Formats: sequence, structure tokens, C-alpha cells
Amino acid sequence: MNSAKALFLRNGYATTSMDAIAGEIGISKRTLYVRHPSKAALFEAVIIDIVNTCVSEIVLDSAPVGSLRDDLLSLSLRILAVATDPMIIHLERAVVGELHQFPQLAEYIDQYSLPTLIDLVVRVLRGNGVREGEVVLLADIFLSITILPQLRRAVLERTSPGIKGVDKVFLERTVDIFVKGVMDQK
Repeated sequence: MNSAKALFLRNGYATTSMDAIAGEIGISKRTLYVRHPSKAALFEAVIIDIVNTCVSEIVLDSAPVGSLRDDLLSLSLRILAVATDPMIIHLERAVVGELHQFPQLAEYIDQYSLPTLIDLVVRVLRGNGVREGEVVLLADIFLSITILPQLRRAVLERTSPGIKGVDKVFLERTVDIFVKGVMDQK
């Protein structure tokens, strides 16, 4: 799977052949087709594996650190450390580039990763006394204003990939504005 992942992310779906994958792994193409009935099935398996692994990394490292601001800033930095990793940037590009052929991948990413990330933010909000009726909406808003702009910049190569490319001043200011809005509603 790692060889297929590297080839798909480096070369894209269209230019990666099953011959190249089999050669990279050191197995026959026939053996590869026994394990994965088509290139599309292998591509989908690779994407799903990446998403599962990355979301698990974020979930495993989610302990509160203090105030609402500190907890949200810490969580957003953990998410961005994964979301702006070069492998994830390549994944985003591959999924967007092949969306016409694999619309289910975007749905899978939304169905698996987004609810998990929202749940992590919800836990931080609840742990800091935010009203129950609004936490899911607030969590979605939080991710939209903190994670998506940074991810977009990385995908479009406007910043360096990885946590070094994250605009921490922008992120801290965004978290501050969000926390002020939440606290004003309490």
C-alpha cells in the first residue's frame, strides 16, 4: 500500500499504472489485481487509508491544556500539523483532481474526518462551559475559519507545507475573535 500511495500522490491517478505499482512493490501485476480488482479500487483504498491514519493521529493527541483559547489553539495546531503535511496536501490535490471520477472519495472524507474533527472541537467547547444547543454549529464555524484558510493556502502553494507554513499570527487572531464571540454569548 505504501508504494501505491507514494506513486499516486507523486504522479496522480491518471499517470500511475498498475504496472508501475506492481514493479515498485516487486510483485506481478496479476498478484496485484488479486489484492485490488482495479486501479480505481486501489486508489480508493489508498485514500481511505490515509484519511483513517491522519484522523487517528489527531484524535490520539487531544488532551485539554487550559483555557478555552488555549485548548482551541492547541487543537487547531494539531489539526493543521496533519492537514498541512505534504502528504495531505498531495492527497487534497489528488482528490480534487480526480473528483469527477471518484465523487465518493470526497463524500468519504467529509463523512469520516469532518464529524471527528467537529466532535473534538465540541468536546473543547463543552469542557469550557459553552451552551449545549450551539456547540456543533460553533465547532463547524471554528473549523471553517481556522483550518480551511490555512489548508487552502498550503494546497495552492501560497505557504510552505507543514506546520512551518501555518500563519500563527492569523491563527491566534482568528481563535481570539472566535473565543470572544463565544464568550459574549455565554
